[in-house]
Amino acid sequence: MCIRDSSFTDKKLWFQQELLRIRPPQIAPTEIHLRRSELTHDSWNQVAALTVDQMRSDWTFQFAGETNTGDDAGGVTKEWFEIMTKEVFNQEIGLFKFTEAHNLAYQINEYSDYFQPQHLVWFKFTGRMMAKALLEGLPLKAHLAQTLYKHMLQIPVKLEDLAGIDLEVYQSMSWMKDNPIENVLFNTFSVSLTHEICGDREFELKPGGKDMDVTDDNKHEYINLYLEWRVYGNRKAQIKAFLGGFWEVIPVEMLKVFDWQQLELLMCGMPEIDVKDWRANTHYSGEYHHKHKVITMFWKVVEEMDQEDRSKLLQFVTSSSVVPVGGFSQLQAGQGEPCKFVIECVPYNGKKTNGQWSNQLPKAHTCFNRLDLPLYPSQEILKSSLLIALQTEAIGFTMEE
Repeated sequence: MCIRDSSFTDKKLWFQQELLRIRPPQIAPTEIHLRRSELTHDSWNQVAALTVDQMRSDWTFQFAGETNTGDDAGGVTKEWFEIMTKEVFNQEIGLFKFTEAHNLAYQINEYSDYFQPQHLVWFKFTGRMMAKALLEGLPLKAHLAQTLYKHMLQIPVKLEDLAGIDLEVYQSMSWMKDNPIENVLFNTFSVSLTHEICGDREFELKPGGKDMDVTDDNKHEYINLYLEWRVYGNRKAQIKAFLGGFWEVIPVEMLKVFDWQQLELLMCGMPEIDVKDWRANTHYSGEYHHKHKVITMFWKVVEEMDQEDRSKLLQFVTSSSVVPVGGFSQLQAGQGEPCKFVIECVPYNGKKTNGQWSNQLPKAHTCFNRLDLPLYPSQEILKSSLLIALQTEAIGFTMEE
């Protein structure tokens, strides 16, 4: 059986064995000497100078003027990762920014060169740091945009992935794809950006693009070129630097056994999901109400799930496994406005054969945190259908505009 087809648990066990394999032979721990007053730049200079073997070795920390040495049973290492993660993902630094879709995931800031002249060195440092954390099994609180996880796995990005970083642009592109645009839209094969601090920038999606109109005949080419530019082209140097630093420490072939959702869970850790809070902050639509038979069955199934499957369910419906700091009452929709978790009643169209009901998968509308849950005839078929949906990597497979 191919490891890519195995369960997430088996993949993690395989991955941990591979991490042990790439560890260097017994060598002395790598000493990291830092000054607390210059922690950021000392860390940058020290980590940038390390060899690959040193990145994969054990680390010990020494702070100038402090008598304690070593790793304090892991406490100093955790402290360093927490501090440096906050530093590099601080939006005021200008390396990363929240996606336009919501403020729980970070994307690379296309204007990073304006804020940090040495931004590419910083992106390589960030890649190395995050890979080192993964190597040591230390979850980080910085969740990345799904397109960046896909870049890390060398998985092609689809138009639907735009919804996770910019819902408005995704809706516009989807409408363009499905409708005639003659005398309606007047685009060219170029993109103009306006920034209140950095000024205006114009990018051609192909040579001579600013003088080439988008028509019904060439709109699919335009959409593909825009998608490539939006998720990669206008951040190409930064992404290459980040990936280069990450893959130096953990080779990409070791990561490819995971899908992007699993990689996020691996890097950020399994969130503790409070089902009671989730249930208390869920709205119902159609026939459903909090005492409906199917709703009672649904929450029974969720209560029986482990944290991994609960995370998958949350990710399936909202596009993120992250619970806001304030709990489920603080969930947001695609454009950042408050939006509770919603369960919509839809017909069950399954058939009964030889005494067995057929599966009918629920559908997710990630832009609205909504789950279309069929009127299942039994808890057994509800559980079976729901788990199949969670295993298909079908996050956002029904995207409502």
